Amino acid sequence: MTWNAPSPGNMPPAPTPAGRALPVGVLVLIGVLLGALVVGGTIVIRPILAPAPTPSPTPVGSAAPPAYDACHPPAQGSSAPAEPDPTPAADDPVQTGTVRDGAPAVFTGHGNAVLEYTRAGDFATVVDFHCANCTGPLTVWNTNTATAILSGRTGGEVLDRRWLIDQDHGRPVPQRNRILVHAEGDWQITLTSWNDLPDAPSPVTGSGPAVLTFAGTPTDALRIGYRPTGTSDALHVYVYDRATRRYRAEYCTTGQTPLEISGLVYPAVILLRGYGEWRLEKA
Repeated sequence: MTWNAPSPGNMPPAPTPAGRALPVGVLVLIGVLLGALVVGGTIVIRPILAPAPTPSPTPVGSAAPPAYDACHPPAQGSSAPAEPDPTPAADDPVQTGTVRDGAPAVFTGHGNAVLEYTRAGDFATVVDFHCANCTGPLTVWNTNTATAILSGRTGGEVLDRRWLIDQDHGRPVPQRNRILVHAEGDWQITLTSWNDLPDAPSPVTGSGPAVLTFAGTPTDALRIGYRPTGTSDALHVYVYDRATRRYRAEYCTTGQTPLEISGLVYPAVILLRGYGEWRLEKA
C-alpha cells in the first residue's frame, strides 16, 4: 500500500516563535487542511490514503496468451505428481517366466507382486494388463526404464491396457527384466513377443493406448485420424522397425488435421499413447 508524500506547496507551516501560541481554532483549521487530528490542542499528523491506481488499458494489437498445445504442454514444475517408488517391498511375492516367439508368459496374482522374466530372443515385449475388479492405487512398473506402464487410481471398473517395453532406444536392453505390480484386486499380465502380433488391417480403428504391426511397401504412408476426449488430450505415435527393434521417430497429433507418416520401414510397429478414438490406414 502506498501513501502520498506532501507536495512542496502543502508542507506543514514552520513552528511559531516561543510565546506566540496560535489559537486552537487556527490549529483546527490547519489540521483539517493537512488531514490531521487535533488532540488536546496538539496536531497529530495522519497519513492520507493514496487513491487506487487506474489500470492501464491493454494496448490495441497486443498479443493474446498462447493457446494450449496438448502435444507440448507447459511444464508443471514442482506441482507435477511424483512417480511411484519402483522399489518392491520385501514381502512382495516373486513370479518368474520366459518369453519366446510363439510362447508368451502369463502371470496372475492378487495385490502386489514382482514379475521376473527372460526374453529368449531379440524382440521387444508387448505387455497386456487385465484387471476386472481393481480398486484404489494401481501401479505397473517397468524396472529396466524406471517408468510406469500404469499409474493412478481405479474404481473397480474393468481395466485393459497394452504397452510396449524392451525396445531399442539406442542403449543396451538386458535379456532379463522385472515388472512390479502394486494393486488391490485380481490381475493378469501376459508378455508376448512383438513378432507374434498379427498384421493390422487397413483401416483399423480403436481407442486408448495400443500396439499395432503394419506390413507394407516402402511407398506406403500411414494416415492417422484422432478424436480426443478433451482439449488437453493428444495422441503420441512412436514408430519402430521390427526387424532391428530400433526406435525410428515420434509424432503427435491433437486431431485438428490428419497425421500422415511416410518413409516407414516395414514391418513397422506402432505404439499409440493417448486417450480418445483413433483410425489408422495406409495412404
